[in-house]
Amino acid sequence: MLFRKNKKSNKVENSNTNNIEFVDLDDSTKTKITNTLERRINYKVIIICVLLVIVFVFLLPTITSIFDKSSPENYTNTVNNNSSNNLINGFIQIDRNDSNMTVNDVRFYNFTKRSNNTISYNYKAEKAIKNTLSLKLYIEIYNRSETIIYREIFNPSTEIEKGPVLSSTITLNPNLYKEAYYVKVVEITTENAIVTNSINCTKEFTDGIFNVKYNVKYNFGENALLSYEVTKNAIITQTEDNEESTSEDTDLEKYNDLFLQEEADVSNTNATEYQRSDNYLNYTIDLRTIDLQDSNYELLYNIGTVERTVKVIEESNGWSCSNE
Repeated sequence: MLFRKNKKSNKVENSNTNNIEFVDLDDSTKTKITNTLERRINYKVIIICVLLVIVFVFLLPTITSIFDKSSPENYTNTVNNNSSNNLINGFIQIDRNDSNMTVNDVRFYNFTKRSNNTISYNYKAEKAIKNTLSLKLYIEIYNRSETIIYREIFNPSTEIEKGPVLSSTITLNPNLYKEAYYVKVVEITTENAIVTNSINCTKEFTDGIFNVKYNVKYNFGENALLSYEVTKNAIITQTEDNEESTSEDTDLEKYNDLFLQEEADVSNTNATEYQRSDNYLNYTIDLRTIDLQDSNYELLYNIGTVERTVKVIEESNGWSCSNE
């Protein structure tokens, strides 16, 4: 049997068999292949480890909630329709995310201050809810002294499905935002509430030939806004000396036209004690019975608004407010 050797292979010649070629792998080639395979395996291991870490971090709140029965994320079919956990004097502290309240089968938690004077929060329904307004739930915000400074009705959508975690935001006046410290969610029925106190907000200014005076009387019951009365009056102050320069129809009819447009909007609501004449307008909006379905009228404030909210916002807009 003869052997012929070259650089790359050994070939065996046999008259009775076909030629067979053996690949001659030297040590350097084997090492290169081995290193390449090891690197590929190492890369895969690293990628898998990174992915596992990411998944673990993402699921950590859910994993933790399995062992923490008080966690807001811990959903259960047997939860009470009104309950709470880890409250401070009956409140949820803003930016402290270990507290929650469940009112009328809706759980509220994670109240957090954000940019642009907003507060975000999460909520989750313990049962399907067809109409959120029917819950009559209000989110109340308090300062450090536990004095209520803001209230708004909870109405994120017409209905909420059972189970999914949802989010919403509350936008505040900058001054109220600075004060915000605690939160409470309550159920309030205002339809039969009685007015117990009022505040008058007035704004006077001069506009060309007009001396304009606006007055709004806000009526509250149990710290909840129930109605308000609007009075607007624009008096022409021109004299004989400047009569010619100020007698253009556009100037004389300015406020009459503005009040006429407001009259048209208000007339499609169920406003009461309604009066209008030249450059004068008066009406009362009862928030307990208001109907805006066929009107473009925009409410000054919603039912349930607290007195401090009205004062802070109106005084920041140049109004003077005082209690009756």
